[in-house]
Amino acid sequence: MRRWTALARIGLLLAGLVWAQGKGDEQLQKCARVLNEILDIPDGIPRNILDRAQCVAVFPDVSIHGFESGAASVRGAMTCRSGANFSGPWGAPAMYSLQTGDVELKFIGRAADFVLLIMNAEMAKTALRSNVVLRGNLARGEHTAAPGPMVKDWQVTADRTIPAEILTYRRSRGIFGGVSLEGCVLRAHDESNATVYGRRLTAWQIVRENAVATTPAGAAMTGVLNEKSPRNLLK
Repeated sequence: MRRWTALARIGLLLAGLVWAQGKGDEQLQKCARVLNEILDIPDGIPRNILDRAQCVAVFPDVSIHGFESGAASVRGAMTCRSGANFSGPWGAPAMYSLQTGDVELKFIGRAADFVLLIMNAEMAKTALRSNVVLRGNLARGEHTAAPGPMVKDWQVTADRTIPAEILTYRRSRGIFGGVSLEGCVLRAHDESNATVYGRRLTAWQIVRENAVATTPAGAAMTGVLNEKSPRNLLK
Protein backbone atom coordinates (compact mmCIF):
# COMPACT_ATOMS: atom_id res chain seq x y z
CA MET A 1 0.00 0.00 0.00
CA ARG A 2 2.79 2.39 0.94
CA ARG A 3 4.57 1.58 -2.30
CA TRP A 4 1.50 2.48 -4.35
CA THR A 5 1.01 5.66 -2.35
CA ALA A 6 4.63 6.68 -2.98
CA LEU A 7 4.29 5.92 -6.68
CA ALA A 8 1.09 7.97 -6.82
CA ARG A 9 2.83 10.90 -5.19
CA ILE A 10 5.72 10.66 -7.65
CA GLY A 11 3.23 10.53 -10.50
CA LEU A 12 1.45 13.65 -9.26
CA LEU A 13 4.78 15.43 -8.85
CA LEU A 14 5.87 14.57 -12.38
CA ALA A 15 2.48 15.62 -13.74
CA GLY A 16 2.84 18.92 -11.92
CA LEU A 17 6.29 19.49 -13.38
CA VAL A 18 5.05 18.71 -16.90
CA TRP A 19 2.13 21.10 -16.43
CA ALA A 20 4.41 23.85 -15.12
CA GLN A 21 6.86 23.37 -18.00
CA GLY A 22 3.93 23.55 -20.41
CA LYS A 23 2.88 26.89 -18.90
CA GLY A 24 6.43 28.19 -19.26
CA ASP A 25 6.57 27.12 -22.90
CA GLU A 26 3.18 28.73 -23.51
CA GLN A 27 4.47 32.00 -22.06
CA LEU A 28 7.55 31.89 -24.31
CA GLN A 29 5.35 31.27 -27.33
CA LYS A 30 3.24 34.28 -26.37
CA CYS A 31 6.41 36.34 -26.08
CA ALA A 32 7.41 35.29 -29.61
CA ARG A 33 3.99 36.14 -31.03
CA VAL A 34 3.79 39.54 -29.34
CA LEU A 35 7.36 40.44 -30.28
CA ASN A 36 6.81 39.52 -33.92
CA GLU A 37 3.62 41.61 -34.08
CA ILE A 38 5.17 44.63 -32.37
CA LEU A 39 8.32 44.63 -34.49
CA ASP A 40 6.14 44.61 -37.61
CA ILE A 41 4.40 47.89 -36.62
CA PRO A 42 5.50 50.41 -39.30
CA ASP A 43 5.71 53.39 -36.94
CA GLY A 44 6.86 51.33 -33.96
CA ILE A 45 10.32 50.82 -32.51
CA PRO A 46 12.99 52.47 -34.69
CA ARG A 47 15.13 49.81 -36.33
CA ASN A 48 18.40 51.49 -35.39
CA ILE A 49 17.31 51.53 -31.75
CA LEU A 50 16.48 47.82 -31.84
CA ASP A 51 19.83 47.20 -33.53
CA ARG A 52 21.60 48.86 -30.58
CA ALA A 53 19.73 46.90 -27.90
CA GLN A 54 21.69 44.38 -25.83
CA CYS A 55 18.64 42.60 -24.36
CA VAL A 56 14.89 42.54 -25.00
CA ALA A 57 12.26 41.63 -22.39
CA VAL A 58 8.64 40.89 -23.29
CA PHE A 59 5.63 40.70 -20.95
CA PRO A 60 2.59 39.56 -22.95
CA ASP A 61 -1.14 39.71 -22.21
CA VAL A 62 -0.81 41.65 -18.98
CA SER A 63 -4.07 42.08 -17.11
CA ILE A 64 -4.43 45.78 -16.43
CA HIS A 65 -6.62 45.28 -13.35
CA GLY A 66 -4.14 42.83 -11.86
CA PHE A 67 -1.23 45.10 -12.65
CA GLU A 68 -2.88 48.06 -10.91
CA SER A 69 -3.73 46.20 -7.72
CA GLY A 70 -0.43 47.00 -6.00
CA ALA A 71 2.49 44.61 -5.37
CA ALA A 72 1.42 42.76 -8.54
CA SER A 73 3.79 40.69 -10.63
CA VAL A 74 3.53 39.80 -14.31
CA ARG A 75 5.54 37.14 -16.12
CA GLY A 76 7.56 37.27 -19.29
CA ALA A 77 11.00 36.49 -20.68
CA MET A 78 14.23 38.26 -21.54
CA THR A 79 16.80 37.35 -24.17
CA CYS A 80 20.19 38.97 -24.84
CA ARG A 81 22.69 38.94 -27.63
CA SER A 82 25.36 36.30 -27.07
CA GLY A 83 29.11 36.76 -27.00
CA ALA A 84 31.45 38.52 -24.62
CA ASN A 85 30.49 41.94 -26.01
CA PHE A 86 26.81 41.17 -26.70
CA SER A 87 27.63 41.08 -30.41
CA GLY A 88 26.47 37.57 -31.33
CA PRO A 89 23.09 36.01 -32.13
CA TRP A 90 20.25 36.26 -29.63
CA GLY A 91 20.57 33.48 -27.03
CA ALA A 92 18.39 31.37 -24.77
CA PRO A 93 15.76 33.45 -22.94
CA ALA A 94 15.45 33.60 -19.16
CA MET A 95 12.06 33.94 -17.50
CA TYR A 96 11.45 37.28 -15.79
CA SER A 97 8.83 39.13 -13.78
CA LEU A 98 7.87 42.79 -13.74
CA GLN A 99 6.66 43.88 -10.31
CA THR A 100 4.78 47.05 -9.48
CA GLY A 101 5.71 47.19 -5.77
CA ASP A 102 3.57 49.95 -4.30
CA VAL A 103 3.39 51.87 -7.57
CA GLU A 104 -0.07 52.64 -8.91
CA LEU A 105 -0.23 52.52 -12.71
CA LYS A 106 -3.19 53.76 -14.70
CA PHE A 107 -3.71 52.54 -18.24
CA ILE A 108 -6.70 52.55 -20.55
CA GLY A 109 -7.81 49.18 -21.84
CA ARG A 110 -8.32 45.64 -20.65
CA ALA A 111 -4.89 44.22 -21.30
CA ALA A 112 -1.49 45.22 -22.58
CA ASP A 113 1.81 43.89 -23.85
CA PHE A 114 5.07 45.42 -22.60
CA VAL A 115 8.46 45.42 -24.32
CA LEU A 116 11.66 46.60 -22.61
CA LEU A 117 14.92 47.24 -24.47
CA ILE A 118 18.16 47.25 -22.47
CA MET A 119 20.50 49.58 -24.30
CA ASN A 120 23.96 49.06 -22.80
CA ALA A 121 26.10 46.17 -21.67
CA GLU A 122 26.53 47.28 -18.06
CA MET A 123 22.78 47.53 -17.48
CA ALA A 124 22.33 44.16 -19.21
CA LYS A 125 24.81 42.57 -16.81
CA THR A 126 23.09 44.23 -13.85
CA ALA A 127 19.66 42.98 -14.92
CA LEU A 128 21.02 39.44 -15.28
CA ARG A 129 22.60 39.45 -11.82
CA SER A 130 20.15 41.42 -9.66
CA ASN A 131 16.84 43.26 -9.51
CA VAL A 132 16.55 46.53 -11.40
CA VAL A 133 14.21 49.34 -10.32
CA LEU A 134 13.00 51.30 -13.34
CA ARG A 135 13.43 54.94 -12.48
CA GLY A 136 15.08 58.17 -13.60
CA ASN A 137 17.11 60.71 -11.65
CA LEU A 138 16.07 64.00 -13.20
CA ALA A 139 18.21 66.05 -10.81
CA ARG A 140 21.38 64.30 -12.00
CA GLY A 141 20.22 63.90 -15.57
CA GLU A 142 20.29 60.12 -15.26
CA HIS A 143 17.56 57.85 -16.51
CA THR A 144 17.53 54.15 -15.73
CA ALA A 145 14.33 53.80 -17.75
CA ALA A 146 12.28 56.04 -20.01
CA PRO A 147 9.45 55.71 -22.54
CA GLY A 148 10.92 54.56 -25.83
CA PRO A 149 10.78 56.80 -28.91
CA MET A 150 8.76 55.92 -31.99
CA VAL A 151 9.90 55.96 -35.62
CA LYS A 152 8.21 59.29 -36.46
CA ASP A 153 9.73 61.02 -33.41
CA TRP A 154 13.17 59.50 -33.98
CA GLN A 155 13.27 60.61 -37.62
CA VAL A 156 12.52 64.30 -36.96
CA THR A 157 14.90 64.86 -34.07
CA ALA A 158 18.48 65.92 -34.67
CA ASP A 159 19.57 64.44 -31.34
CA ARG A 160 19.73 60.66 -31.76
CA THR A 161 21.02 60.07 -28.23
CA ILE A 162 19.43 57.07 -26.51
CA PRO A 163 17.36 58.65 -23.71
CA ALA A 164 17.89 55.92 -21.09
CA GLU A 165 19.55 52.61 -20.29
CA ILE A 166 16.17 50.87 -20.57
CA LEU A 167 13.48 51.89 -23.05
CA THR A 168 9.91 50.85 -22.27
CA TYR A 169 6.98 50.34 -24.65
CA ARG A 170 3.35 49.26 -24.37
CA ARG A 171 0.69 47.98 -26.75
CA SER A 172 -2.94 48.12 -25.68
CA ARG A 173 -6.02 47.76 -27.88
CA GLY A 174 -3.89 48.07 -30.96
CA ILE A 175 -2.26 51.32 -29.83
CA PHE A 176 1.51 51.17 -29.45
CA GLY A 177 3.91 53.68 -27.95
CA GLY A 178 6.44 54.50 -25.27
CA VAL A 179 5.20 54.24 -21.69
CA SER A 180 6.58 55.11 -18.28
CA LEU A 181 7.08 52.14 -15.95
CA GLU A 182 8.62 54.31 -13.26
CA GLY A 183 9.06 52.39 -10.00
CA CYS A 184 8.50 48.91 -11.40
CA VAL A 185 11.06 46.19 -10.65
CA LEU A 186 12.55 43.88 -13.28
CA ARG A 187 13.74 40.61 -11.78
CA ALA A 188 14.60 37.08 -12.85
CA HIS A 189 11.93 34.50 -12.00
CA ASP A 190 13.94 31.54 -10.74
CA GLU A 191 10.97 29.20 -10.28
CA SER A 192 9.82 29.65 -13.87
CA ASN A 193 13.37 29.15 -15.14
CA ALA A 194 13.56 25.89 -13.19
CA THR A 195 10.36 24.58 -14.75
CA VAL A 196 11.32 25.61 -18.29
CA TYR A 197 14.87 24.22 -18.16
CA GLY A 198 14.37 21.34 -15.74
CA ARG A 199 16.79 22.56 -13.06
CA ARG A 200 17.50 25.63 -11.00
CA LEU A 201 19.58 28.14 -12.91
CA THR A 202 20.20 31.84 -12.56
CA ALA A 203 19.43 34.20 -15.41
CA TRP A 204 23.17 34.82 -15.73
CA GLN A 205 23.85 31.08 -16.20
CA ILE A 206 21.14 30.78 -18.85
CA VAL A 207 22.01 33.90 -20.82
CA ARG A 208 25.75 34.46 -20.34
CA GLU A 209 27.18 31.06 -19.46
CA ASN A 210 25.13 29.09 -22.02
CA ALA A 211 24.33 26.55 -19.32
CA VAL A 212 21.34 25.20 -21.26
CA ALA A 213 20.22 24.89 -24.85
CA THR A 214 17.39 27.04 -26.10
CA THR A 215 14.07 25.17 -25.94
CA PRO A 216 11.84 25.06 -29.04
CA ALA A 217 9.51 27.62 -27.42
CA GLY A 218 12.48 29.85 -26.57
CA ALA A 219 13.83 29.47 -30.10
CA ALA A 220 10.58 30.91 -31.43
CA MET A 221 11.24 34.09 -29.44
CA THR A 222 14.92 34.41 -30.30
CA GLY A 223 14.18 33.53 -33.92
CA VAL A 224 12.10 36.68 -34.27
CA LEU A 225 14.98 38.85 -33.08
CA ASN A 226 17.63 37.00 -35.07
CA GLU A 227 15.54 37.73 -38.16
CA LYS A 228 14.65 41.35 -37.34
CA SER A 229 17.94 42.44 -35.76
CA PRO A 230 20.77 39.98 -36.45
CA ARG A 231 23.58 42.49 -35.85
CA ASN A 232 24.45 44.78 -32.95
CA LEU A 233 25.19 48.19 -34.48
CA LEU A 234 27.16 49.27 -31.44
CA LYS A 235 29.87 46.70 -32.25
